Amino acid sequence: MKITMVGTSGSGKTVFSAGVYGKMMRRTFEKFAIIPRAANFSEEILESHKFARDYKMLAAKKWPPGTTETKYYPLNLVYDGRSIVMFDWIDYRGGFLDDPELDEVKAAEVHANIAASNAVILFADAQKLVTSDDPDEASFVSGADAVMQILQGYSRNYPSNNLTFIIALTKADGVESKWMGTNSDFRPLMDYARQVFQPIHEIIQREKTWRGGIIPVSTMGIGNVDANGNIVGFPKPMNIEHVIAYCLGSTLRNRRDELIDDIITIESDIESIDAKYKGLWGVVKKTYQQLRGVYSDGEALAQHRRERREDIQELLKIRDAVERLEEPALEKIMMMTKRY
Repeated sequence: MKITMVGTSGSGKTVFSAGVYGKMMRRTFEKFAIIPRAANFSEEILESHKFARDYKMLAAKKWPPGTTETKYYPLNLVYDGRSIVMFDWIDYRGGFLDDPELDEVKAAEVHANIAASNAVILFADAQKLVTSDDPDEASFVSGADAVMQILQGYSRNYPSNNLTFIIALTKADGVESKWMGTNSDFRPLMDYARQVFQPIHEIIQREKTWRGGIIPVSTMGIGNVDANGNIVGFPKPMNIEHVIAYCLGSTLRNRRDELIDDIITIESDIESIDAKYKGLWGVVKKTYQQLRGVYSDGEALAQHRRERREDIQELLKIRDAVERLEEPALEKIMMMTKRY
């Protein structure tokens, strides 16, 4: 399983990753935790330190530098000490989307990685988003333009692919109270973001296998950054765990659906093949194949069906834990697709 993060310069990816450490690596969250996938304990500590570095800077009231190179992290989601699912986390260097020197080779690498990802986290700056009441201008200054370009390109080039995406409105702690709403659910912010992303609404509705939506996020939390952008409090990550939960949960549901569709197709093929072997000649042909030790088409498909059913049983073992993690996330996300 692969999750990729992309965004323009200053969109908040680096601080978001620090928030993942603060919320789900430094402590457990509802018995869930993310740990590095390592060969031994010392390697696990070393990999954890890479995430901890930026978080420690935030705790010391300093902003960490942006990502200057693409980073790959092999991780493991655990529940109550038990491994649930392994996944790779890819953090693309800041600004590749607005890099004037982005050549064809680098662009092809980026697009290939996004295409191979099970889920993509796309970043837009909430503070910049609300600086203009013109959705077109807000799209340009917040990084939403780049997000829409990725989704449009994905739709053109990979029309049959499943895609889980989440648009993270970063720095949501810094918007005015009117954007947070009376219930502090950030409904006004998400409603406006939906207007900003209106140009891709038709594409999203057309892609029947996509799952995705919008969610406001913050690593510092409300009140911990002053009006001048200075850190004045300790990090209190908001909604970051829900982004991870949705990416993992949706990907696993996509896998379940693929397996079920595969089994349905196999059942249909087996029925067709069984029909071929009816009658005396069919029995003779099947017996001859068995005597030669050759699998008939039907037997090969039956074996494939057993394997798919075993895969589903493995998914069912972790279903309850994943749903427990994903359920509150679905309450926070404003869905943009028909599938959740």
